[in-house]
Amino acid sequence: MEATSKSLKTFVAAVIEQLREEKGWSQEELALKIKVSPSEISHNESGRRDPRLSTLERLAEALEVRCHDLISMAEELRRAEQQENSD
Repeated sequence: MEATSKSLKTFVAAVIEQLREEKGWSQEELALKIKVSPSEISHNESGRRDPRLSTLERLAEALEVRCHDLISMAEELRRAEQQENSD
């Protein structure tokens, strides 16, 4: 799949997973912190499901970033991948 065809949710999912792993948390631990099921974290991190805005806000808070910053990080990741694929 080319980077240009990937949706932003794919990159948001990658950022959520990266931030969670930087904290050393399992999906289960993050799920407990934001009061959702571990399967919801799994679906969000795999990009199979878009997180609800309320879930995204709780994820950002737990991961100690602002929602805006989480989206900005995803955009930066997408741009970097697009540039890498265009070289």
